[in-house]
This record gives sequence, structure tokens and C-alpha cells, in this order.
Amino acid sequence: MGIIKRQAISGTIFTYLGVIIGFITSAIIFPRYLTTEQIGLIGIFLSYSYILGQLATLGTGRVTIVMFPHFRNKEKDHHGFFFLMIIIAAAGLLIIFAGFYFLKQWLIGSATESSALFSRHINYIYPLTLITLVFLVFDSFNTTLFHAVRGIFLKEFLQRVLILFFVLFYVFKWVTFEQYLPLFVLAMALPALFMVLSLLRDPEFSLKPAFSGLIKEKRGIMASIGAYGILIGFSGMVITNIDRIMVERMMGLGPTGIYTTMAYFATLVVLPARALMKISDPVIAQSWKESNLDNVRENYYRSSLSQFMIGCLLLIGIWVNIENILRILPGEFAEGKFVILFIGLAFLVDMASGTATHILANSKYYKYQTYFIMLLVLVVVLLNYLLIPVWGLTGAAISTFIAKIIINFIRHQLIYWKFGLQPYSRVFLSIIAIAIISYLAGYFIPEISSLILDLAIRSAITGGVFIVLMLVFRISPEINHKLSKFIKK
Repeated sequence: MGIIKRQAISGTIFTYLGVIIGFITSAIIFPRYLTTEQIGLIGIFLSYSYILGQLATLGTGRVTIVMFPHFRNKEKDHHGFFFLMIIIAAAGLLIIFAGFYFLKQWLIGSATESSALFSRHINYIYPLTLITLVFLVFDSFNTTLFHAVRGIFLKEFLQRVLILFFVLFYVFKWVTFEQYLPLFVLAMALPALFMVLSLLRDPEFSLKPAFSGLIKEKRGIMASIGAYGILIGFSGMVITNIDRIMVERMMGLGPTGIYTTMAYFATLVVLPARALMKISDPVIAQSWKESNLDNVRENYYRSSLSQFMIGCLLLIGIWVNIENILRILPGEFAEGKFVILFIGLAFLVDMASGTATHILANSKYYKYQTYFIMLLVLVVVLLNYLLIPVWGLTGAAISTFIAKIIINFIRHQLIYWKFGLQPYSRVFLSIIAIAIISYLAGYFIPEISSLILDLAIRSAITGGVFIVLMLVFRISPEINHKLSKFIKK
């Protein structure tokens, strides 16, 4: 847990600095200077590139996390493991580019009139997919070498700084939107380039090929993990991005821009979990290799409790200020009001599951997760087809929320059935009660004409009530202990 705690602190700092910068870009500059269609175009580019880039890895990310502990040997250049993973990913990229060439014709042909902008600029998906692949592959290398903070810094902080920097070129009318798009691609590419360069300079990293007997010995299990890793990674990306893609297909780029912007606010709920999840993954893999079930159990319980507490606080803090958020944004974004609520709840369900995903994915029962995730993709697509025509953007968000409940419930039951592990207790009900009380404390404050003052007072009261009640009822003895030590110092 020491590695997790140390890196989680650094990761959280970079994540929240990135949040501030991302908020300025996505919540203030984009809605005011870009049309909803332009915002939707950028959002749909990212959705397609994330899905295709993940698929192009051919499962190497999962193989790296699960199998690298068996290959770790600096003196033997880790038995050529990293070189092999890059060769496989490069082959995957060629396959995906060939497949997308034919898919592109269908996407252009089936685009709605309101998505003509997407049809004109669809080729940007090629470089964005390459960038996504490079970052995913090398970030998995970083993570398994216990340097996950590098990836967090580059992705969550530096990339957002670059996006903000380049969008100012458009704000000040130094470039047109068409000229801004290559700059956006450059902002995405530079962190991936820095990731590669940092690893090449890392003494723990080696790209030397080696015809190791260990690779031959482990190739069967590696192929199996890789195959299931393809399905898990691809399905996970589809579940995360299919809502934007289907909104664009069924409603056009304008609504996609609104959905993308409102979903960003909800993303703030899950940000604290990203650093912890990335750092926990290789630690859990190592724990399974050592058959250290106690460490897995402790990680599961603590991550579920802490993430649920933080997630509840952030969600009520955002939703109690929903009217202030709508005051910040142009009027047409009000259509996506409930997107924030339901996507936020979806992320909260994820956070309550703690490290369950990594516990199952790194165990000998990893295949089970693949089956129900593939089933879930079908459920998500079906729900979107049913609910988007009825409730529009809110329907897409509700579909994601329901999907998250289903996948986390099945995963929880499987882990409990196979390992006897489950992190929940009455404490979670207490946290929900405290969250509701805290939300009501902020909700009934009369509206203040000053946006900044209203935001500050409403947030302070809501957060203050939540924290005080958490401490009074000693929901987390660890937090109370740390606070006591801080006060004594």
C-alpha cells in the first residue's frame, strides 16, 4: 500500500491541476467560442480514436500488467518483453487502419446532414488513433514499472495545458477552426511523444529483442490473456464512448457537443479514482502472483470506501450548483442538465466498486469478466436505441447509468462467489444519508445574484456539513486519525 499511497498523492495533485485547466477549456472557452457542432466534432473524434486505439493494442496492455511480473529481470532486459509487445501493437495498428478505411466509407455515407462537418474531417481519426495506441502501450509499460505518475502527469495535466494553449490561437482569431484541428492533434501527440522519450531514458526499460525461452514457455497464457484483453479493452471503451457515438448518429453533431460538455462536469466525480486505479493495477497483479489475498482484500475494502466517500462529496457538490453551472454556459446547453446527474451517478457506481475491476482482471478468473462485458455492450447499445428517441440526451445518460449498475453488480457477485471478498457494510448507507443531508443543506440556500458568491457559499456549506458529519460519526477511522495528527502538529 505504500507505493499506492505515495503515487496516489502525486497523481491526485496532477489530476486536479488538470481539472482546473480542463474546466477553463471545456466549460468556459469551448462553449463560448466554438459551436456545439465543433465541440461535438472534437468529442466524436476522441470517442472513435479511443475505441480504435484500444482495439489496436491487441490486448498488449492487459498482457503487460498481468504477465510482466513473470518477465521482470533487468539484467536480462526483461527477456525482450517490451519489444515483443510493441511488435504486436504495431501489427494491430495496421489491421485497424485497414479496417477503418472501409468503415470510413460507411460512416460518411450514413452521416446525418447535421454531421457534415464530421464527414469532411474524418481523416483526423487516423493520427488520433495512432496517438492513442502509442500512449496506451507505453503507459502500460510505465505503470508496470511503478511509474504511473508519469502517465497521469502527461495525460491529465500536460495534455490539457497544451489543448488550452492551442485553443487560444482560435480564440484570438490567429487561426480558423480548420487550422486549429491540426493543433489539437499536436496537443494530443506531444504527451505521447514525451512518454516514449521518458521511457527510453529509463534504466529499467529495455527495447532489446530477445529470443527468450520464457516467452516460448508463457506464449500460450499470454495469447489467452491478450485475446481476452482485446475483448475487455474494446468493450470497456465502447461502453464509455458509445453514448456519444450514438447521439451523433441519431441526433447529429450539435447535440453531441452539448452531451460532451455536460458529461465533462460529471467526469469531475471520477477523477480522484483514476490515479488510484492506475497505480493499484500492477500492485494487485503482483499480489495475485504472490497469492497475497490479504493485500487484495485490504486494497478492495479501502478503495471502495474512500472512493465512495469522495465520489459522494463531489457529486452533491456539483449537483447542488447545477443552476450555477447553467448560468456559466450558453442557453442551449440547458438541454443536457440531467446528463450531469446520471453520468455522475454512473461514475459513483464505478467508484463504489473500488478496485474490483483489477482484482478480477488480474485473477485466474479473468475470462469471466470478458463474457459479461461483451453482453453489456449489447445491453448498452439496445438501451441507447430505446431511450435516446424518448428522452434524447438524458436517455443516453440513463443508459450509461443502468449499464454501470449491471456490470458492477455482476462483477461484485463473481468476486464474492470466487474469493469470498466484498467491501460493503452499513457504513455505505451512512455515507448516503450524510450525502443527502449535506445536499439539502446547500439546496435550500436562497439564490445569490453574484455567481461566484453563490457558488462559494453553496459549495462551502454543502462540503462543510458533509465533512463534519463524516468526522462526527467516524465513518472512516483512518481519516479521523490523520486529522487528529494534523491538529496535534
